[in-house]
Amino acid sequence: MTPLVKGYITRRRVVRSEWSKLWSLRSSWYTIAASVGSAYVFAGVVGAAVNFGNAEKIQMDPVLVSMAGLNFAQLLIPVMGIMMMTSEYTTGTIRPTFTAVPHRLWVLWGKVAALMLTVLPIFLVVAFTVFPLSQLFLQGSHLEVSFSAPGTKRALIGAGVSLTLLAILGLGLGALLRSTPAAIGQYIVVLTVIPQAMSILPYAWLRTASGYMPMKASESLMSAKPGTDHASPRDALIALSVWAAVSVIAAGVSLTRRDA
Repeated sequence: MTPLVKGYITRRRVVRSEWSKLWSLRSSWYTIAASVGSAYVFAGVVGAAVNFGNAEKIQMDPVLVSMAGLNFAQLLIPVMGIMMMTSEYTTGTIRPTFTAVPHRLWVLWGKVAALMLTVLPIFLVVAFTVFPLSQLFLQGSHLEVSFSAPGTKRALIGAGVSLTLLAILGLGLGALLRSTPAAIGQYIVVLTVIPQAMSILPYAWLRTASGYMPMKASESLMSAKPGTDHASPRDALIALSVWAAVSVIAAGVSLTRRDA
């Protein structure tokens, strides 16, 4: 067997490899298509609701309403991150991956980088195009808001950033649990079940803490004026970054200590 040339494996090449693997998964195409499609469809649905005279029933941040379809992306995009890792364990290709790249953390960082380079630009474009589309239908209602309004551009950028961090959180869970159903189940529990339980319990500190859970933190980043039960955009960004970082760090520890 011909030995590997020293320096042949570089971080850049690992990222390129992980990028290729990400786009070779059918689930990645389906997930992105469903997430992007739902964002544009709901831009029309919200507009239709306004046209039927139901705008006054919508008491939410106007920017968040305009991007209502991205609520589905909050559930779907992390699944892409999960399957980016678990698919290799399912098919057994994780062993050849670690044989080709003995530095396991390089593989993990390569997946994180490839995921960021995919999710962030796509959903920045989606946010900045869905918003004006939705606002075409919302003109003349209390939900009308312009690009120049305070917090609007920050919320649109926050939409792309929050979905990227949620995807990285999913990737970390996939690396930890190594099972698609288990990782998706845990993600749903963290995303929806626990925050809902925290918000209904009769403890003010729990309701406050629920604003720092991934879903509500993401909603804060996507809002020009977050609700009273949400964290501020700055605090939400810190909280969501911590969630993503902890999942990746835990995944890194797991990868270096457990067999493939």
